[in-house]
Amino acid sequence: MARRAGRAAATLRFEALEPRTLMSGSTTDEFFVRFKPNLSGGTIQTALATVGATVVKQYPSGPMLISVRAASEPSRVLQWFQFSPLVSYAEPNSTIHAAAALTPNDPYFNQLWGLNNANDVDIDAPEAWGLTQGRYTTVVAVLDTGIDLKNVELTNRLWVNPGDLSGSDGFRNAVYGWNFVNNNNNVQDTNGHGTHVAGILAAGGNNTYGVTGVDWYSKIMAVKVLDNRGDGTTDAAVNGIYFAVNHGARVINASWGGGDYSQALRDAIAYAGAHGVVFVTAAGNNGTNNDISNSYPGAYNLNNEITVGAVDSLGRLASFSDYGARTVDLVAPGVNILSIIPGSFASYSGTSMATPYVTGVAALVLSLHPEFDAEQVVQRILATTKPLPGVAGKTVTGGIVSAYNAVNFGANVTSTAVADNGIPSTVTLVPNGTSDLDLLAKILGTNDFYNSQGGTNAGFVTGLYRTLLRRDPEPAGLASWVGRLDAGQTRIQIIETFERTPEALQVKVAHWYQDALGWNAPLAQLKFDPGVVYWSSLLAAGQTDNAVLARILSTSDYLVASGATNEGFVTGLYRSLLGRSTDPESFNYFVGLLQGGMSRVNLVQKLQSTFEAKRTKVARWYQDHLGWNQSLAQLQIDPGVQYWARFLGDS
Repeated sequence: MARRAGRAAATLRFEALEPRTLMSGSTTDEFFVRFKPNLSGGTIQTALATVGATVVKQYPSGPMLISVRAASEPSRVLQWFQFSPLVSYAEPNSTIHAAAALTPNDPYFNQLWGLNNANDVDIDAPEAWGLTQGRYTTVVAVLDTGIDLKNVELTNRLWVNPGDLSGSDGFRNAVYGWNFVNNNNNVQDTNGHGTHVAGILAAGGNNTYGVTGVDWYSKIMAVKVLDNRGDGTTDAAVNGIYFAVNHGARVINASWGGGDYSQALRDAIAYAGAHGVVFVTAAGNNGTNNDISNSYPGAYNLNNEITVGAVDSLGRLASFSDYGARTVDLVAPGVNILSIIPGSFASYSGTSMATPYVTGVAALVLSLHPEFDAEQVVQRILATTKPLPGVAGKTVTGGIVSAYNAVNFGANVTSTAVADNGIPSTVTLVPNGTSDLDLLAKILGTNDFYNSQGGTNAGFVTGLYRTLLRRDPEPAGLASWVGRLDAGQTRIQIIETFERTPEALQVKVAHWYQDALGWNAPLAQLKFDPGVVYWSSLLAAGQTDNAVLARILSTSDYLVASGATNEGFVTGLYRSLLGRSTDPESFNYFVGLLQGGMSRVNLVQKLQSTFEAKRTKVARWYQDHLGWNQSLAQLQIDPGVQYWARFLGDS
């Protein structure tokens, strides 16, 4: 398929940073320059002005990218920086090139639409293979009906137990895995389901035979938890998870589900997460909303878990696929999927088929980043989906998994700069459960906001005044905050202090009054209202934004403004928290909770904890604070918005 232009994927390797001249073959007029520490902003600006340079981008704790397009001889400007006593290093912004897409020679590859599709409804596999095809040291456990051990597409891919086979651990001769249906070492597939799943995940690639899997090199551990009819027990599944984790798996594929809630199963999956193991599971094939009718294990919502729905080759949610804006994370190809079965090939449909696409992507990510823990892998995959209109509002991310985006995301970059898709170039900066204040500080502390305010400290502080106080700064205040930056405080430290000032908290609550309660007084007046001052004092005392807003939305004022009925209250909450009208299914569900005795404040908190509400909150920040002019619906599926929203806490 045709690949849209994207960031280059090649690795940059920097040599020693002694002064040197620009090589004659380079004609760049952009340079990376890092000034020595403790220089004042004025000194740096003078140095830049001396050679007619302008700042394109400032990286936190690192270099700045400058442009000297007005200079007649950029190479001499570079030399000036390289020899300047003010500069630690200077180097050209050299051209790098994306790795070429890799098309395998497997004869059935052109039938594997899930890997490569002319309409881009695929996982971008060839582009990802240009960067990695997997790694032998990554072990993936397939918990299923077993695997066809003699299949030529898998014979070189089987995990072989490197440990003790004597049975001292309770698993005698567990060479390729273990059979928890019959409690023996026979993991041969007599159903076909497990082999089909394993083929999608890991069939030999570029081997001039048959089909190809997502990952060409990882080792597949066969863990039989389903019998020859495709049925199993929770006990077998729990045992299978512990076996996989304790024998070195990094990813578990669970193309099954539908059982009732089991704390034992949940504990086993959490155990996997604590040991760095990603758990990928099928959403289910009932065509129902898992937010309403939970299907397990997909509805556990654990940090190491990815729940997968299915789409067809046109990008439509499969008619059989379960969905859920809070419980189904993403989709993958799952209709008419060609793969191997014992002794042959076959096309199957189901969320079972969609799941191994995501498992394979997790293995590819780990091939490049074996140091990642399970949560980092999950965050990477969910933050890099491709938006798909057919699943918008029906999954957490509103997108289809992209192998290329996942393995190329922030390649070899460790700063907090924001990429062109709005996603920061590292996934390890922000812990889950982050407060609104702290997360907004991270967003406003990015280069995206700094550069939008002119790329200067004075512009940055002015932007904070206009964003958080809704007014221009007074000269003394501007000078004070700029002085803190010049003295070495980071932008995030400035924001975290700024947004906790009494005025900023009062403006925030006043804005809630305008949006949620419909008050039309100007902010300059409303921020001094006694009610606003009271609620902002709770924020100042340490209560969270969600806690205070939930109490405001539970007041009689809000109930009356919404029509003084349960139905009107729920409709109002959808507008206030989700930015949209209700849908019949969830509307009836939430009204029913109120009629059943749930308090208004608890219902507000339940809605606030949904990923859709978190996405909406961040999307509104993008509109209000970053100046993005897309519609709320468009921003809710923006990759950057989805990335940040995953870190927000529930309370």
